Order: sequence, then C-alpha cells, then structure tokens
Amino acid sequence: MDSIGERLRQERLRRGFDLQQIAEFTKINIVMLEAIEADDLESLPGIFFTRSFVRQYARALDLDEASFEPELNRLAACESVPTLEDQPAAREDFDVPPMRAARTAPIGSVR
Repeated sequence: MDSIGERLRQERLRRGFDLQQIAEFTKINIVMLEAIEADDLESLPGIFFTRSFVRQYARALDLDEASFEPELNRLAACESVPTLEDQPAAREDFDVPPMRAARTAPIGSVR
C-alpha cells in the first residue's frame, strides 16, 4: 500500500493539479503540502495539524478522508506524548506579583 503522501501526490498529478493550486484551495502552506507528499511528517507541526492537513488535502482531491484514518491513527500512536516525568518540577518558592485592580470603565471609554 502506498503512503499517505504518495497517494495524495499520485491523485493530484492524475487530476492535473499543481501544489500551488492545492495550497490556494486549502489555504495550507505549500511547504506543508510538500512535506506531506514527501512523507516528511516530522516537519509538520504535530499530529493534530497533520491529521487536519491530510483531511483537507484529501477533500480538495475529492478523496474519501476516512481511507486515510488507519495510517493517521498509527502515526498518532507513534507520536510521543509528554508525561509528568518530562515536565519540570513545580516551584513553590517563587514570588507572584499581586494582581492589579480591575478597570471599572470599558477599554477605550473616557473616564
């Protein structure tokens, strides 16, 4: 089975579209579309955006978005999720400045 990027690229070429046309239609940056087609998903800003971009790209080509879900789910499962151990330790010894009094007049109004 072809990869996500290869399937999208093949269909785009079959339909005679260039990446600029897909970018204009989807409003996805052409660099992101190139990364998808090259299966360079690590260059994309995380699985949430990758999933959205792939769905939009598939929709632009009138492909069944659901056919990409198994591979997207596999990619999502492989993406590392930060754990509590990865987080910096909480600091309880820092000073928090007091909150300022709330404004009584709406922003832009004259007092």
